[in-house]
Parts: sequence; structure tokens; C-alpha cells
Amino acid sequence: MRIVILSCAVGALVAGCSSRPDRSEGNPAQTASVVTAGSDTGAVRNARDQTHQAKSLEAPQRLRGLLPMLDRMSKMPLDQFNQNATAFKFEIGNTVDAMSADLTRERISEGKFREQAGRVMEQLGGGGGSTAKPLSEEERQKLIADVRQLIHEYQTAMNTHRPPGDSR
Repeated sequence: MRIVILSCAVGALVAGCSSRPDRSEGNPAQTASVVTAGSDTGAVRNARDQTHQAKSLEAPQRLRGLLPMLDRMSKMPLDQFNQNATAFKFEIGNTVDAMSADLTRERISEGKFREQAGRVMEQLGGGGGSTAKPLSEEERQKLIADVRQLIHEYQTAMNTHRPPGDSR
């Protein structure tokens, strides 16, 4: 009896596997990744051409969280601010990177923006991977004003170079 059941199971397995298409080369249409998709899906071409599929802005979502955080940063006691400065530094750095990526994606020159962003990050103690340096009250207020100015520069550049009503 066991031989009969085993034979049926092996037969079903062989029959099921033999009807499947050859996947030795892979099927590029099965991936949604722009990086790994083949040209058959058009995803790579869309990314290159920056069509809607591959062209969504990163910074607006981040700014919705950063702007209220800047308000909290300016009002909290200085010692509490300095205890959280490294977390603030990383959030500001991620938002700056997102704004920079958006400018690049829209083919907007980021020369002045990049300089200003570098100064903001320097105020916090340099690039990623390091802890933020403690700031005095004057340094904190200057940092917050500089971050707000950087956001303003980004928004002005994006609004100037995009057609009215474009909400990408």
C-alpha cells in the first residue's frame, strides 16, 4: 500500500513540475523592482525617463514631521535639546538628503542648497555616523533658523521649477 501511495505522489510531483515553463533565465515581468526588472516590463525605461512611476518626491513627507519637530526643538529646555541632539541631527540629515534627491530628480541645480545644507550639518557636528555636539542657546536658535531657511530654499526652488498644479 505504501508503494502505491508513494508512486502516486511521485507521479503527481513529476506531472506538476513538467507543465511549468522554463524559468532558468528568469521572468523579468515578475518583479516590481526598478533595479532588477528587465526591459520587458518598461520599469527600467520608466526610471530612466523619470515617468510618474519613478518620480515621487521624498521630502514633502519628511517635512510634515520635521516642521513640528523644529517647533518643539526651539521650545524645549536646552539640556533636553542637547540630550536629543543626535536624533535631531539624523532626522535633519535624512530630510536634507531627501530634499537634495528631489532637486536632483527635478534637474534643479543644488549648488547653493548643498552649501547651506553642509553648514547646517556642520553646526550639528558634521556628517552621519557621529554624535551631535552640544549647542548653546544662541547656536540652537541659529540652527533652527538655518534649517527653516534651507526648507524655504528647497520649497522656492521646487515651486519655481514646477508647473502650477503639479502635485507630484
